[in-house]
Amino acid sequence: MWIKKEEMKPLAIGIRLLLGSFLVGFFGCTMAAPLFQPNVAQIDEANQGYYCPPVPQNEAGFTNIPNFVLTMETFGNPVQVSFTTRVSISTSSAVSLRPVIDGRVPGAPVRPDAFYLYFNSGANQGMDTTLSMSRVFTVSKGVHTFGVQASCQGMFVNLGVRWLTVYELGSAVPKSDGVMNSPFSLP
Repeated sequence: MWIKKEEMKPLAIGIRLLLGSFLVGFFGCTMAAPLFQPNVAQIDEANQGYYCPPVPQNEAGFTNIPNFVLTMETFGNPVQVSFTTRVSISTSSAVSLRPVIDGRVPGAPVRPDAFYLYFNSGANQGMDTTLSMSRVFTVSKGVHTFGVQASCQGMFVNLGVRWLTVYELGSAVPKSDGVMNSPFSLP
């Protein structure tokens, strides 16, 4: 059972192709750059509390929280904006927190206060708690500034240890018209 010389040529070509495919696959997988590098930025504020000045009852009065802002270049994918803060709050006091992107509230002017976190201490009870919020927004490609605003009512609201994290997600699927499918886009 010997293989004739003319039958060996296709067999040798097949073995070379198989070996070549293996080597390309092996080295291509181990040496190729990742398809997506994580794009994330975070700021921590652990050294300084922020006394939130009260606004008159039934008024929004949002103000930027000092030292709680970061700048990041994005590549046109949706971003997840997350923030956490420790809150000390007195009796019958309230705090509202909301993200801002490039100095604007996502969703404005259609729904300017649609995305915010609200906490009320209730009557006869002050408390300490941790508040967190996370939401995905679409942004255009470029450099953006992310921050958090607060609106406080009552006698005493103090924001303690806090952090803000912005994470650009992987590629998103556009609608047929090429626009991101999100009601949270900035105009």
